[in-house]
Amino acid sequence: MRRRKFLRMLVGVEINPVIRALIASDILILSAFGLLAPIFAVFLLEDIQGGSAEVVGFAAMIWLFSRAIFQIPTAIFIDRRTGERDDFWINFGGSVGMSLIPLAYLFASLPIHIYLIQAVFGFFHALTFPSWKAIFTRHIDPHREGLEWAVFDTTTDLGTAITAATGGVIAVTLGFRALFIFVSLFSFLGTLLLLRIYPLMREET
Repeated sequence: MRRRKFLRMLVGVEINPVIRALIASDILILSAFGLLAPIFAVFLLEDIQGGSAEVVGFAAMIWLFSRAIFQIPTAIFIDRRTGERDDFWINFGGSVGMSLIPLAYLFASLPIHIYLIQAVFGFFHALTFPSWKAIFTRHIDPHREGLEWAVFDTTTDLGTAITAATGGVIAVTLGFRALFIFVSLFSFLGTLLLLRIYPLMREET
């Protein structure tokens, strides 16, 4: 209810429950990874044996390359199937997988471990990206397309901005292990919010 009132206060209009839930979910998920993003390179340099600027670059490349490879096949798959429940489960499964990725970093000690984790991360991200956007696009309120995309971008940017600084504080005071656990926990909470939209998913579109 508070989230609903906040969004209505922010934009001055009512936003449908699917869009609200998708935005709320991504605020938590993206803000969670915002804790990690600015200092992930520091983790690679300090905690990974043989970590270097080169490892940081390859880690980013592998994640992006993996996401790029799997994104279009995922989009083709969900577009060929009728209804939205397949979109939902692909998005939910990908979000669960993403939430587990920070825990995998706890067991990494070599660059090869990071590269493998980044490849899996890119795969899970490729599942969530087109499926989330497909659901959002179908349920966006008529004549509010620009507004509702702007609300999504604004709220997730604000959340990520806040957590970007917080992540550094957690890493310094509690360590990277605690940071990874926080990222995983908050991302998983955001994923659970997606369950609220399942009853609203159309069996045929």
